[in-house]
Amino acid sequence: MQKHFFSLALLLVLLLSACTPKTDNTSEITPIAETVEASAETGANSPAIVASGPAECRTVSMFSDEEPTPLPEVTEDDWVLGNMDAPITILEYSDLQCPYCALIEPSLVEYVTANPDQVRLIFRHFPLEMHDKSFVGATLLEAAGAQGLDKFEALKNDLFAKQADWSSMDPDAFVEYAKEEAKALGIDVTKFTADLENGDLMNKILTQYQGGIAGGVSYTPFVVMNGMYFRGEMTADIMAGIVEAFEALEKENSPEFMAALPAFVFTDGDNLRESVDYYKSLVEENGQDYVDNLPYYVFEDSVTTPQYIRMYQILKDTILDRQFDACPDQVIDPAKSYTAILKTDKGDVTIKLFPEVAPVAVNSFVFLAKEGWFDDITFHRVIPGFVAQSGDPSGLGIGSPGYVYGNEIAPDYLFDQPGRLAMANSGEGTNGSQFFITYAATPDLNGSFTIFGQVETGMDILEGLIERNVGPSEEAKPGSKLISVEIIEE
Repeated sequence: MQKHFFSLALLLVLLLSACTPKTDNTSEITPIAETVEASAETGANSPAIVASGPAECRTVSMFSDEEPTPLPEVTEDDWVLGNMDAPITILEYSDLQCPYCALIEPSLVEYVTANPDQVRLIFRHFPLEMHDKSFVGATLLEAAGAQGLDKFEALKNDLFAKQADWSSMDPDAFVEYAKEEAKALGIDVTKFTADLENGDLMNKILTQYQGGIAGGVSYTPFVVMNGMYFRGEMTADIMAGIVEAFEALEKENSPEFMAALPAFVFTDGDNLRESVDYYKSLVEENGQDYVDNLPYYVFEDSVTTPQYIRMYQILKDTILDRQFDACPDQVIDPAKSYTAILKTDKGDVTIKLFPEVAPVAVNSFVFLAKEGWFDDITFHRVIPGFVAQSGDPSGLGIGSPGYVYGNEIAPDYLFDQPGRLAMANSGEGTNGSQFFITYAATPDLNGSFTIFGQVETGMDILEGLIERNVGPSEEAKPGSKLISVEIIEE
């Protein structure tokens, strides 16, 4: 029932970009950081607590071997500015109505136009639902492109430059505006108008969009340079530095080495070099096999890569052989009562469990206790006056038992006193193994977390736990230990 080999799935992903879609078109990301935070609001005007339905359990894993789907290869159907055989490829997924796209496009076009033998720019459509003229804009560009690359580039550059003039227009007015711009640019407007209804052009836009979605594109501008992800400010000087870095790396390293590099995220040429240098140091210190087995996403940011690798190694060492690949068996009898004794390095804490209130949470807690999941782990978060939290063998606050389940909210059981035992989560449906015990009444938590027990004795023991509130990427001093959890059935 336990897992034996997987690679770490996504740890932390937060892309701050200029244009992101309203709807999430990416694959679901399983939340693994189970935390409880205090609200700034008081509970005085809290809405009525509504009872939840039965909690459903499902298996999830923070470990996966799946590599992302690669972005589609460059073909003759792509819009290519610069020489097709240029050694450096800039692949851009863009939306004509995206403000930041309009900011970076002139720098990209200017640099590639001046250096066509060094760099080629591939422009692909990624119309965002949040923009009312995104698909219309893509269609306008394709209709212009039906008369040649020069016409595509002319209208693209013109509409990006004048985005402020048309961005507030309704789609029909925008089309008429674009026709006038096209005419001024020497585009055959009669053909242009007819091609706006060309289904093949529309299908091309959809194909590019779908290929982007499959390859992980979720915002614009999404820029990839020779397989590396660019996320930074775009200027001519930065572009020159990036090109220089790529050229130097190609000279210094074999084609096989360059092809095997992870897909780094970088912000400029210096950052790219730093990322590659760090990768080399990892290989020298740990061997190629170790580095090859690291999850691809730990290299997303050279600043956080050391932290991600540390987290990955800790999770591998502490959770790999303890996760489960199925939801818990039924181990409690609803007709019986249950008490949990938390044996800590400070003393024992006795807790009355509430199977009649939260049967799924209690069953999971008892199951994990009997399986030894809680043995010799840390109270990884202890905030005096608020909560003490444990249940994660990694001690990082992001560990999961391999399954999650929903909340079991009972209106009559509130955070109205110290000693409430509740499940920590990172949102609805993400309860796993982490639990917390309150030090005081915390009404701001009502309705968001499952209460499944109450401390009977040992609040003084809990008050003596070592204060600890560290993020998962930080080093931390040792915390107080949870030695084991004993379950008494009566």
